[in-house]
Amino acid sequence: MAHLGCIVYDDTASDAWSHFRRIYLKSCLIMVHETTKLWEIPGLHKLLQSTSAGHVKMVLLSITQTLTTLDGAILVPECETLFPHGAVTFITDEVLQYRPDKATDIIQRFLKDNATKPEGAQNSKIATRPGIKDWLIQLVQQHSSERDTRWLELYASICQLCPPEAEDIYNLPNPLDSSLLISSPPENLPSFYEALEQDEAKATDLMINWFAGWSVLNAKDFRRFVVCYEPKGANFVVNQVDPDSRGWTKRYQHIGVQTPDVIIEAMKAKR
Repeated sequence: MAHLGCIVYDDTASDAWSHFRRIYLKSCLIMVHETTKLWEIPGLHKLLQSTSAGHVKMVLLSITQTLTTLDGAILVPECETLFPHGAVTFITDEVLQYRPDKATDIIQRFLKDNATKPEGAQNSKIATRPGIKDWLIQLVQQHSSERDTRWLELYASICQLCPPEAEDIYNLPNPLDSSLLISSPPENLPSFYEALEQDEAKATDLMINWFAGWSVLNAKDFRRFVVCYEPKGANFVVNQVDPDSRGWTKRYQHIGVQTPDVIIEAMKAKR
């Protein structure tokens, strides 16, 4: 339905959203109704990831009811910007534990990219499992006899993301919200540790569910949400394998899933 230059789509018009994505995504403003489930918008991550969609703005449209007067309630429309800019990359346990060299490479490139930005423009972050620092210390100790320093280097990189001054002094060594690192205190996600005792893959699925929910709650702060995943023992060729064998992006349309190699290649190209 079009009126005054606006196009309104709802679930009664089949393929309307697909048509819009093909025809109108050069420069536009998308107003999302407050009842819309962001994770169910088809192809949303690709839309936000695409450089050709850089001029596509999204806002959440809602109605606020003010105090009731003698004439009745006053309804006031409100708009809140969604998916402004920046990215959050969630690095899974599989990458951290079995490909620490790749995880370190990603973090170091992230830090170098952030260092070139002016103060206040560092609007991207790295996310991981809860209690990441304590867990990495355990991995360092487990591999100490092997003279393999990859986990120590990864721990040092995580500490660059969240130095001591960025830790929560009331719950050390977990990061503050202002840190470049997102890692919840372990007590906030006991279900993760319960799942981990049963199956590593189940624990990863739980963390992807958490990340998908967290990203919806923080859609007003970041534009892109990516899961960095590579199965244990995988030997992927860059750009030739779809890493999303678990169907995460089908379940959550606002997130993407990429291998460490693809993310690293994209970071190289960006520079």
